Amino acid sequence: MFRIFQVVIAANILNQLFGSVQGGLQRLDLMHVLGTGGIIMYNAFAAVLLLKGDGLRGLVHAYVLASIILTIANYILVRKLLPSIKLNPFEFSKSEARKMFGYSLRLYFTQAAVAVHNQVEKFLLATFVSVAAVGWYDIASDVALKIRGVLILILTPVTAAASELDALGDEMRLQELYYRAHKYLAVAGIPTVFYGAAVSSRFVELWLGPNMKMIAWPLSVLLAVNFFNLASGPGFSILTGRGNLTPGIQSAILGVASNIVLSTVLIYKFGFAGAVMGTAGALILGAGFYIIVFHRITHYSLFRVVREAYLKPILCSAISLAAVRAVHPFSGLSWFGLVGMGAAFGSLFMLGILLSAFFDAYDWNRIERLLPIMRYARRTSSVA
Repeated sequence: MFRIFQVVIAANILNQLFGSVQGGLQRLDLMHVLGTGGIIMYNAFAAVLLLKGDGLRGLVHAYVLASIILTIANYILVRKLLPSIKLNPFEFSKSEARKMFGYSLRLYFTQAAVAVHNQVEKFLLATFVSVAAVGWYDIASDVALKIRGVLILILTPVTAAASELDALGDEMRLQELYYRAHKYLAVAGIPTVFYGAAVSSRFVELWLGPNMKMIAWPLSVLLAVNFFNLASGPGFSILTGRGNLTPGIQSAILGVASNIVLSTVLIYKFGFAGAVMGTAGALILGAGFYIIVFHRITHYSLFRVVREAYLKPILCSAISLAAVRAVHPFSGLSWFGLVGMGAAFGSLFMLGILLSAFFDAYDWNRIERLLPIMRYARRTSSVA
């Protein structure tokens, strides 16, 4: 089974190459369509083969079939996007390979630091407290990281766009890209953090039972600090697109080192609570350092980021949350109640954003291109 699975590994390596072409050309629509198609194909093949009784062998064969088809589709798409480019593995340039490897190694270092970040406190909890505490922490951390993973999709196009604008020498549009990335991150992330933190206690109670309510406050804290850490993402994407990975490496080293020191001391002294405090402190320290260094390098206005991107979403989130809590407390809600309250909160938040004229003409043109029905919402904003 392992030998057969080598086909999947080889196909995934090729698909990384083809996917980088689509991402570099900012055709993320095609990249996501193919990715979704691959997932659907795998599940369809797996269902058929499992129903036939093939078991584990069927799952591996499903992976192989889906990977081969996806690789062929990716290759055809790349030939369509870049008809003048001929893929020839014998045309090898040592100098270009050295540049690519050096860049990738530095980028990989920052990604590896994130992996260490996510495991240090678990190891220390198991050492100083108990394995059960690791499980409690992992539940809260996993939920917070999954929400972060959804929000980080907003920043996916920024690196490719920054690389193109930097190559063109268009500093004005590059600066505007930075502010708008923060703007869209804030309007999606801040209400998510507010509502998630507010309902965390009831969410955990419904999900895991009242005996596990101690997970609620770590979940709230990790939601907030992960979003703050994600606020360094627009700057990281901009500098990565410009080929400057040094601040990212420095921030990663600072974050990992501070996490090890803080988590060791705080877990030893406070146990489970120390893991949350140590991780929160390290994430805030690493992100804060990167944001400060980024603004020193670029001389972009940090005040403008706070004023244009974060101020209105924070105010609208706070007012909307207070309004829905005044109608009904979260403590007695069912699953349907949490969803309903979330819909009411989201509606009030969007109404507040529209009335505050948060989106400008450029934003509305992009929104209407994706969702033509939003032209009616634009009229509401214009009236306000």
